[in-house]
Amino acid sequence: MSLEWRRATQEDVPSLARWNKQLIEDEGSRNPMTLAQLETRMLGWMQGSEWEIWRLERGGEGVGYAVLRVVAQDLEICLRQLFIAREHRSQGLGKVALELLRSNFLNARWTLEVLETNPRARKFYDFLSFTAYVTILEWKEVL
Repeated sequence: MSLEWRRATQEDVPSLARWNKQLIEDEGSRNPMTLAQLETRMLGWMQGSEWEIWRLERGGEGVGYAVLRVVAQDLEICLRQLFIAREHRSQGLGKVALELLRSNFLNARWTLEVLETNPRARKFYDFLSFTAYVTILEWKEVL
């Protein structure tokens, strides 16, 4: 399985936004953003924000992406999003993709958040030896 990461470019924005919309659906997020809004957000992240976007390819075909922030000179990596396209799942790509990405930041502490509405992702990260560090609770007042 020949996977490689490359920094995403503006030409990737439409596919990144579509994948981000799928991620929102898959994780059960309440994020209401449209494709156009997601494209704008991706462009904003590419143009000077603290977030980096990486595109995952297999044989030149896009199969996923990651959004991450490098904190404190590579000592901590905050993984905001890791996504494998639906048609490429259950092939071990996520595990290999994360291992490849982590090899670029040796000895860094990795943090990420997983929505409670996304047990599949929680199981995936548990399998890869991520452990709970903090639990964030939300109080949504119902009137």
